[in-house]
Amino acid sequence: MERLLSRTNFGKEFFIMQKIEQIITTIEIAEMMETSHRNILRKLEGQNVKGKRIKGIIDVLTEANLGVSDFFTESTYEDASGKTNKCYNCTRKGCEFLAHKFQGEKGIRFTAAYINKFHDMEQAITELAVESEQKPQLTNGEIVDWKLNDLHKRVKELEKDSVTVNLKLSDLHKRLKVLEAKVAYRPTVQMLTRLTPRKNTWYEKNRNRIWGIRNNRDMELKELYHIILE
Repeated sequence: MERLLSRTNFGKEFFIMQKIEQIITTIEIAEMMETSHRNILRKLEGQNVKGKRIKGIIDVLTEANLGVSDFFTESTYEDASGKTNKCYNCTRKGCEFLAHKFQGEKGIRFTAAYINKFHDMEQAITELAVESEQKPQLTNGEIVDWKLNDLHKRVKELEKDSVTVNLKLSDLHKRLKVLEAKVAYRPTVQMLTRLTPRKNTWYEKNRNRIWGIRNNRDMELKELYHIILE
């Protein structure tokens, strides 16, 4: 685990390598050593066995005023059930202490594991530092110019949008004028009277029945009485 102090300036990230702290938690250490986390805590904090106090690494460092925080710092973690438990963050020096505490194969495996772990951390930090150096470092004036250019682009886009809106409005006005022209010719009362169909008389309504016209076959008779009536 690594912690980088960083800040953001006008949207551009500038990584400040003022302090790089590489740590491994005791949870990770327990997994590396294939042992219980409680066992790791006993090595650090000590334990009471049959009424006798067995000092841990932290006890020894505290009594010698060697600066426990240079090796171990107390922390917490949540287990699978959501319960908060105590753990420690271990620096490289702290890992070396624990490696010496565990003898045999466990100590050897842990030493190899934490060395590889810290090596990976250092490599990641180095790559991050190189990437940060390769990023263009803009001055405040350059950043202001960049922002102004961006604003000009946005204004032009808005102007284009306004032109499009005006064209659409103009087209709508033309269509409205066409519709108004179509409805402008409205028939007057006299025109409506003239266009009203003439009501048929009683004879005109019943002449087919009077002449016995029932279907199209009687068309000749129908033509005949029309001639007579005319």
